[in-house]
Amino acid sequence: MAAAIFLLLAYLLMLLGALGAWVLAAVAVYNDAKAGWDGSAVMWGLLVGFLGLIPLIIYLAMRSGRRSRRCPQCGMFSNVAYPYCPYCARIFTPYDADPATEPHRRRVRPLTIAAGSLLVAGIVIPSAFLLLLAVSAGI
Repeated sequence: MAAAIFLLLAYLLMLLGALGAWVLAAVAVYNDAKAGWDGSAVMWGLLVGFLGLIPLIIYLAMRSGRRSRRCPQCGMFSNVAYPYCPYCARIFTPYDADPATEPHRRRVRPLTIAAGSLLVAGIVIPSAFLLLLAVSAGI
């Protein structure tokens, strides 16, 4: 009886850990897309939230070369690699941060760390329960 409870608890912890990591990854993708390169942040967040790993891989592959920033003078978006705004010719400085996207940018790293930690904890803790179950059963 105790073995069945341990097994059920281990599976429940794995499920909760994976579900929590999935939700945190979707929120992290949403904040990352909102902070930088894409106007369709809601779409990416929902795709990763509902479909999981494949949209996450596609998002990460697409985001690498398309980072953009908003010009503080004219408000248009341009590539981060450009030293000046192609629309109004304002020269960018390292201190030009978009106040609308800065809160989203600050949320991305903690959410990514939390999602990874939750995923690892959802694998390590139930594995320890299963190992304890195997040792107590004498296997």
